[in-house]
Amino acid sequence: MPVGAKVVNQLRVRGLQQGVFGASRGWLAVWLGITAAKQLHKHLGKEPELVDRVVLKPGQRLVIEDTGMAWGKQKR
Repeated sequence: MPVGAKVVNQLRVRGLQQGVFGASRGWLAVWLGITAAKQLHKHLGKEPELVDRVVLKPGQRLVIEDTGMAWGKQKR
């Protein structure tokens, strides 16, 4: 685990202990901020998935009719 990730994890744990289970509003804000950032990254920060790679020769074309994605949820 990288050093930065360890520090963020330690801050998250301290925020949980002191802010959620304790009475410190400052640590609660730290915990909320880190937790919100992790959730946003989990849902919005995903790398696109490579489905297919095609090498076209001169004169060829590629037509994409449906990407298979819908807003909010993937098509099944």
